[in-house]
Order: sequence, then structure tokens, then C-alpha cells
Amino acid sequence: MTTDSAPTTGTRPGNLPAADETSFVGRHHAVADTLRMLGESRLVTLTGTGGVGKTRLALRIASMIAANPAEDFPDGVWVVWLTPLSQPEQIAAAVAEVLGLPFNSSVGVSFGVLLERLSKLKLLLLFDNCERLADDVAGLVRRVLQAAPGVRMLATSRQTLQVPGERVLGVSPLDAGNDDPVASPEGTRYEAVQLLYDRARAVGIELCESDLPNAKRLCQLLDGIPLAIELAATRLRTMGIKDLVDKLALDERFSLLDTAGTHYSQPHHSTLSAMISWSYDRCCPEQQQLWERLALFPASFRLEVAEKACSDATIAAENVAELLMSLVDQSMLVVEIRDGAARYRMLMTMRSFAKAKLRERPEEAQIRLRFAEHYRDWAAELSSAVQSPHEIAWLQLIKAEMPSFLAASDIFLAEGKVHDAKRLAVALGQSRWGYALGRLHEARSLLERTLDAPTDEPHRLDIMGRMLLMTIGVSQGDHTMARARLDETIEIAAQLGNPPDLESWILFAKALIMVYADSDPGAIAVLEQAQRLWLENAPDGAVYPARSFVPMAAVLVGPPDLAFQASEDDIARAYGTGSPIGLNWAKWCRGIAELKHGSAYRAVDAFVETLGSQMSIGDMWGPTWSLDALAWAFVEVGRYEAAAVLMGAVRQWQQDTVGIMEVGIVHKLHSHWETIARARLGMVDFAAAAERGAAMSRPQVLAYAQEQAAVQDGRPIIPGGLTEREYEIAGLVAAAMTTKQIAQKLVVSPRTVDAHLASIRNKLGLVGAGSRVDISVWWGQQQQQQ
Repeated sequence: MTTDSAPTTGTRPGNLPAADETSFVGRHHAVADTLRMLGESRLVTLTGTGGVGKTRLALRIASMIAANPAEDFPDGVWVVWLTPLSQPEQIAAAVAEVLGLPFNSSVGVSFGVLLERLSKLKLLLLFDNCERLADDVAGLVRRVLQAAPGVRMLATSRQTLQVPGERVLGVSPLDAGNDDPVASPEGTRYEAVQLLYDRARAVGIELCESDLPNAKRLCQLLDGIPLAIELAATRLRTMGIKDLVDKLALDERFSLLDTAGTHYSQPHHSTLSAMISWSYDRCCPEQQQLWERLALFPASFRLEVAEKACSDATIAAENVAELLMSLVDQSMLVVEIRDGAARYRMLMTMRSFAKAKLRERPEEAQIRLRFAEHYRDWAAELSSAVQSPHEIAWLQLIKAEMPSFLAASDIFLAEGKVHDAKRLAVALGQSRWGYALGRLHEARSLLERTLDAPTDEPHRLDIMGRMLLMTIGVSQGDHTMARARLDETIEIAAQLGNPPDLESWILFAKALIMVYADSDPGAIAVLEQAQRLWLENAPDGAVYPARSFVPMAAVLVGPPDLAFQASEDDIARAYGTGSPIGLNWAKWCRGIAELKHGSAYRAVDAFVETLGSQMSIGDMWGPTWSLDALAWAFVEVGRYEAAAVLMGAVRQWQQDTVGIMEVGIVHKLHSHWETIARARLGMVDFAAAAERGAAMSRPQVLAYAQEQAAVQDGRPIIPGGLTEREYEIAGLVAAAMTTKQIAQKLVVSPRTVDAHLASIRNKLGLVGAGSRVDISVWWGQQQQQQ
């Protein structure tokens, strides 16, 4: 594998970062050797000490491969950043997320599913900073090598992965001419010196030929380590190169030539540590303190978050921006621009150093807790955005900040602040981020480790947290866990004296299991009792916790009148709050009501609408539910082949994203309509159609569903372009029924009737106070023509 192309972007799929504004210096042999190794082996690991340039080299190679059309990676070049990860189970999820492959959020990422998808692709994966989870990365890499012949992997690590077939390239410091005692004019041929000249120029300093001896000596003192050289270059703005060399040569922290006989990497570690330490000493006290506090962020962060999480009486919030920019100027932080917004990231080496310095401060615990408290309070703020027009943006923000939320939880637990950890976990759970972002396994893990932490006394949060866990459990089909958590909840409530408002929570939990696990219509009475208790005992302004579940229960196990009324009320409430997710689920419930008790054609319209909307906003949870329900509706209208195609897609989607078949009532409903479709098509034709659906991409499935929903075969032809419901209401208007009477007859709200009437007038071109008369006249004309 060879290439002479310069890095470019946009030539093939991938997520490589934008080209670095600073030039790539040297490493010609390392680049060539790595490309050769990648041609000979499907796994190449770049090893070396921190700061030696492994990541920069790997990204350079990846960019060259991505830019070269001769390289056979049609499915792209992708980077998996491992630095933000803390748990082994996050690795496969990170790979799936990077590649845009949906994964099973119910039980974590299935290796089998991920490997099956990778087996069909030809791509290059770059795993960066493997050392923290080396054994677990090695396990995944080993299985990818076995299952996916079209995948090649490039890794950076401070240690080898110890995987059969692995080729290893040790990334050495840049050549600083240590073997050349003469500072000749040709000294700039040394890569370390080239880098120093280049980076000095980047900060506005032009080194000339007379500076060459000192430049070479400086690079030798820094052992040719790129990160140390780049840090030194920033210091040239405030002191001459000779002064810098004298300072480093005299400082006892840099007496590194006495390390002969030790392992080669040890002096490099010492040099880098000393260079970072010296840079730290050159910072003012406020810069030092902010540097230490920013190290608490495990991944990237925004300026406004740093202003809140890292400020106190020592560092004023209004000074954080200036201090942070000074750290950027000194190469302590890296700036990343995403969607026009800046996020900041600290290199792992810098972060490790800063965290060690923070540990030396007597106020370390208070600083860590302040950071965690910010994320605790922010979680509560974000959870309040649920059921609002802003919920999608907030959920995406939660996704970006999740490593820091998890870090805050770890801080609370480490400091024995279990109550605060529960507040954070419960607030995040109430935002339903695990559902919308397709990461239920992470949401469950956070709640479990928080709720199971040792504590002195039970608290209401223990009940609220278990309620959230139970909801996740039944959504995952883990009814055993849900019932066990219900038993714990009942026991905790007893210890708290069985407060009446908590009793409503427990009744809601019982109803949840009755609906999802047992398909028990008795859940409706239990929900009514729960709501009555809540209204009698809840604090003023408190939102009934089960309000979003009531319509779901009503349409799944309730009688027809309740199903229509609850779903219509939910639609009206969703329009009122402006919640896109809430509106989609309200319309889904309406579709189920129509499917079971009304018009299957109206159900088709409802489900295809929710499917498209859910996919457009990036909802990872809802689309599988809508797609499956649409397949059921197709069965009801006699579109058996289309139903089978969608059922095949559903089985693939539920394997990839959410395992809805584990939900008892969903499995029951799906089995009912699948049995009908199999019987009408025959086993062979059903299997063939399902296989077609399983092979479709998600956009292809959506396009197919919309195309099939638009087919009019068998659908009543309605004059005036009205929908079935609108035509029905027009007839009731012609029968001289008032809006209130129509609402009562159709079991909908008067507001819904008014909305339909407005649509009828618009479609028929009717205006003015006499429009109801005009509707009646139009209706009569249609009846005469039939």
C-alpha cells in the first residue's frame, strides 16, 4: 500500500478531522513504512511515548489513504477516538456510532451484529489512544480480523495490542542531530529542527541561520519530542532562543543525559514531563489553576460550560474566557470547530499532568465537587426541556456532554456524595436521553451503579430512580429486573412511611408492567387510581409522572372510547408544548387506536407520518415502533407483500437498534399480524419479501414505506382532497351537529374538530361565517353524485 497523495478531504466517506493548519514535518520513512505494513497486514499499531506524535502520524497516513482513489476503501476511512471512553462496553458502541451503524441500545452493542455489518464493508479504522483500554480494544480487533476481511486497522498506543498478525511500528522522536556535534548550515535537515522553525514561524517568530546552533541544541535538550518542541516554540514569543536553551540546560529537571541504560521511553517521558512542567511554571497562578480544573473534563467542552464549572472566588467567571484563550495560545488546549461552534479539548498528556497538579492542592475535593455540582444542576435544567420545542437540541447537547456527566457521577460517588449522584442520574433519566439517542444500555448502567451505591437512609430519589429503571427494563423486555425493582420500590416506600404521593408512583409502576409484560386491561383502573392519588397529594405545579404513559396504555389495552379520547388529548397537549418527540408518540397512539378500533387507512397515514418525522429528527427509539405498526396496518388493508417487506426491515432494525419484540404486548401484536400475512402470502413468498426488507438501508426503507402508503388501491376515494376524518366531519356538519356534539360523537376534543374544520374550509376554498352552511351544501352535492 503506497501513496504519494497530499491529504485532502471529501474524496470518500469518513470522519477525519479537517486538515491541521500547521504543516506536517518529516516522518517520511515512518509514513512509507506504515503504508507498506498496511499493505502487508490488516492491523498496524504505532507505538511510542506520549507526545511523540503517534496520533498526528496516524491521521496523516489516514488522510493520504482517504485522498488516494487507488486505495481500495470504498466505505471510507474512520477514526475511533478512545480517549473519552472509560468502560470496555463503550468501545463497540463508539465504533458503531462513528460508522453510523445503528446498534442494539436495549442490551448494549451486540458484537455479533456489529461484526456482521463490518463483514460487508471495505474500510480503514483508526483506533486512537488504545493504551487505556488496550486489552478490550485487542479483543474487539481480534474478532474484527476474523469476521471482516475487508476491514484494515491502524492503531496508536503506548503498548502493543498483542494480537496475532499485528505489525508494530515504533514511533521515535524526531531526529535532532544528536550524532552530529557540528552545527553546520545543513542542520535544518534534521526533522526536529525543521519542526521548531516551522512552529516558531506559526507564532510569528522567524528564526534565522544564525539561530541554528541554538535551535539544534534546544531540540536535543527536548529529545526531539514533537509536543515538547511545539511547547517550546510558543515560548519564543517571550524570550530569545539562546535564553531558552540556557534555561533548559541549567535547570536540573532537564538533566536527562544521565538516563543512559534505562529503557528508551523513560527519558522521553521525563523530557516531556519537564517541558510541560516548565510551561506550567511560566503560567500565571490563574492560568495554572484553570489548566488544572479543565483537566476534569474527560472529553471536549464548551467555553460557557468552563465558565460555570471552573469558576469560583479564585477565578471569576468573566475571566475564564481570556485565561482559556491564553492556554490555547500556549498549546495547552486544542480547539475543535463543530457546526460553527468551538469546543476545546486537552491532550491526554497535558490532562494527566494537570490532574496530578490538582491532586497536590488542598482544595482539590472542593474543586472536583464544584465541577460535579455544575453538571448535577445542568442535568436538572436539561431534563426540564423535555416536552418542549427545544428538546432535540438539548438531547444532542447531552450526547456531546455525556462523558462529563459520567465523570461528575464518578466524582460524587468517590467523594461519598451518593445523594448528589442520584440527583444527577435521575435528572438525566427524566430527560429520556437513553431512548432518543439509542443508548438505553448506558442510561441503565448509570442508574444502576448510582442506585446500588451504599447509602445510609432511603430517599424519594431511590423510588424515582427505580421507576426510571423499571421503565427501561420493560422497554428492553427485562421483566424480571422490572419486577425486582418494583419490589425494592415497595420496600423503600414502606421505610419512608408510605407517603400517598409515592403510592401513586408505585401504582404507575404496577400498571407499566401490567401493560407491557402482561397485556392486562386491568392496568387502566390502576392508572386511574394512581392519577387520583397524585392529584390529591402532589405539590402544586408538579407534573403527573405517568401522563405520557396514559395514552399508550389506553390504546394498547383500553376500550375504544378511552383509546380515541386519550390519544386526541395527547396530540393536543403535544401541540401545546411544541414537543416533536411527544407529538410523534401521540400520533403513534392515535394510529394504534385507528388500527384497533377505527380506520386502518387512517392508521397507515399516521404511522408513515410518524416514521418520517422520527427519522428526520434523529430519534433512535421511535422509528422501529412506527415501522412495525405500519406493517400491521398494511396487513389490515390487505397489502400483505408490503407488510412482509416492512416486517423484514423491522427484524433487522430491532436487531440493530431497539429490541421491541422483547416487549410482551408488542410481540403479541406483531405475532398476530405476522401470522395473517404469512398465511395470505405463503411461507416462501413471505420469507422472500422479508429478506428484501432486511437488506434495505434505512433511507430505502423509509422511501419504500412512503411509496406504498401513497398507493390508493382499496382506499376510499374522497372528494375535495379531504381525508377520511375530514369527510366524516363534513357529513356531521351537514347533519347540523355542533362542534361540541361532533367532538362527543367522535371521542375527540373540540379543538381537534375545529382544526379539521379549518382544513376542510381551506381545501374547499370556503371562508366567512357561513362556511358551515357551505360545507353542508357541498356535502349534499357529493351525495347526489354518488
